[in-house]
Amino acid sequence: MKIAISGYKGFIGQHLLKSLNKHNPDIIYIEDILKEIPVADVYVHLGADPSVPYSIKHPYSTFKTNVLGTLNILEACRINKAKIVFPSSSQASPEALNPYGLHKHHCEELIRLYSKLYHVEYCVLRLYNVFGDGEHGVIGAFQKAEREGKPLELWGGYQKRDFVHVDTVVKYLINGIYEDQGIFEIGSGVTWSVKEIADMISDNQVPMPMSEGQPMETRCPTPVDTIGVKEYIESCKQK
Repeated sequence: MKIAISGYKGFIGQHLLKSLNKHNPDIIYIEDILKEIPVADVYVHLGADPSVPYSIKHPYSTFKTNVLGTLNILEACRINKAKIVFPSSSQASPEALNPYGLHKHHCEELIRLYSKLYHVEYCVLRLYNVFGDGEHGVIGAFQKAEREGKPLELWGGYQKRDFVHVDTVVKYLINGIYEDQGIFEIGSGVTWSVKEIADMISDNQVPMPMSEGQPMETRCPTPVDTIGVKEYIESCKQK
């Protein structure tokens, strides 16, 4: 089986490669999702502009990357009769509060259409806030600030998020490559506010205005087993 991976240099991509290498598959690395896509049996499409604030500032360029890039991967799936494994977002919605969430919704609709018209197999994972070693999200940002002796910047602070560990996400990505088909919600079902996360890491905090286009709460309706946020933060302190 030939597995082509876009976004392999990213946070989730690096963790996926470490786990995939244990299976010794034939891995193809996609360098540019807007150019010609190599032939493969499965496409794991991790490539995206994942920042919500960046998508608000740059809606056009992020649309090209997130939506047209996905369409280009889907064309490769159609031509090569291949499967797509696609990490979507808990914010994917036709009524999304930001361009990133809307882009992910568009991608899901394209995947459904290609499945219906061209019989492209797919596995879509709607990911909640992914955390773990090497992440750049709120937990990672707070930990980095604490290590550097800087105040933790609380952008809002009372918005609640559902967190899922990257090892759990990788497990479901691999299931998608080899077996699972359909759309799956990947979250813990437990929410933590940004302030609660900060309090676990440091008392050195500075309030900041909440960014535009952010939901007040995300929660997975069908929880999966994953490493808990508090457990993870405590384990990091002991290293």
